Amino acid sequence: GDTVVPFHVDNHGLDCGLAMPGDLEAFLYGQDVEVRAEVAGGLGVVTSVQFLVEGRVVASTSTPPYQLTFSSADIGIGRVGVHALAHNDAGESTLSDVVEILVLDPDDGDADGLPDGWERLHFTNTTYTVGTADSDGDGQDNAFEFTADTDPDDPDHRFVVTSLTLDGTNLVVRLPTRSTRRYGLQLSPQALIDPGSWVPPTPNWFRGLPGESTWTGPGLPDRNYLRLAAEPPASP
Repeated sequence: GDTVVPFHVDNHGLDCGLAMPGDLEAFLYGQDVEVRAEVAGGLGVVTSVQFLVEGRVVASTSTPPYQLTFSSADIGIGRVGVHALAHNDAGESTLSDVVEILVLDPDDGDADGLPDGWERLHFTNTTYTVGTADSDGDGQDNAFEFTADTDPDDPDHRFVVTSLTLDGTNLVVRLPTRSTRRYGLQLSPQALIDPGSWVPPTPNWFRGLPGESTWTGPGLPDRNYLRLAAEPPASP
């Protein structure tokens, strides 16, 4: 088929960049893709931001923070380029740099608990490993790493809290994240004796940022346990 390469020429100060998704982040076919643009500069007020996949407009907004969701089922399986195109009321427009994302085959043909597209991405084929194996020996099995969207072949890329601090009475947690997943922090007063006692604090699930996210919320009551949770967002 044809390859479409959008380009745009401007000579003004309007600037547009994609904050989400991250470059080469991987989504299962049918999973929702969240896009967010950052727009600055220029002589006028932003009137619209369009999001393009392979040159085709898939979503548009005029409301900050210029963030929308569309389904990867509208794209098809493969590697595709995403842009944002911003316009303002001074007649200026500008196109962001391209961010490439991967849309993966969601089927699990060998019934090992891992989507075939995810296995091909990380292991080149679907029979190299299974969900219960720990391919990189980091203590988190492959099914866990798929759920958290960490690298199952890199022992240093693990789903763990990277920083836990207090800011006044608020708890501040930093964790590795991707925009392909939703995250939440759960607490329990008796996790060691009642595994079913985990409850979500407020706020609940949040969409991750490419690389790392920070969660801030009320400090924990005394004698509570805390754990992270991750899940792929459902289709819209």
